[in-house]
Amino acid sequence: MGILKVKGWHGTTLKNGNAILKNGFSIEKVKKTRFGNGIYFYLEEIGKIPPKELAENWVIYEVLGQRKNDRYMILSAISQCDSSQVIDLREREDAKAFQHIQQKIRDDIKKKQFEITGQGSRSVEFYVLEWLKKVLGLKAAIVVQCTQLGDIKNLGLYIHIPNSVILIVYDCSIIDQATIKEESRGKIK
Repeated sequence: MGILKVKGWHGTTLKNGNAILKNGFSIEKVKKTRFGNGIYFYLEEIGKIPPKELAENWVIYEVLGQRKNDRYMILSAISQCDSSQVIDLREREDAKAFQHIQQKIRDDIKKKQFEITGQGSRSVEFYVLEWLKKVLGLKAAIVVQCTQLGDIKNLGLYIHIPNSVILIVYDCSIIDQATIKEESRGKIK
């Protein structure tokens, strides 16, 4: 137990970045993505690519889709909460609990007792984290995204965002709004 305090980098459109600088982060405006409805921050942890660059690559290749002349912004912020309110998949016990629930959902899918429905990139991981968020009242999750060469659909994204550690914030109250800072901005050429 203890306090988890981390600095993370977040990529977004220039318009959204300006709104965040003015009003702070808001979960209500977030779309559901791979690991659930939350605000994603890249953390400095593994690999040779700095988290600011990972956030920039993510916004260019995933959000903007390489549309010419689109502008983006990279923000940083500090998030802090009691470590009991975070599932940290870098930690052995948290990873074991997560894998147990993940396997249960996969078994239920095979038995046709559970069906994955919805849009886009929802995955079994999405459902596990959403369930944990509701049952345990999680405020955040830390996941490790690893390159999966078998996933051809997302291969382009994995090339630009290889192994990385991501903080997913489910409750904006853990983001210290006073620490939100513009790190850089850019334009797709």
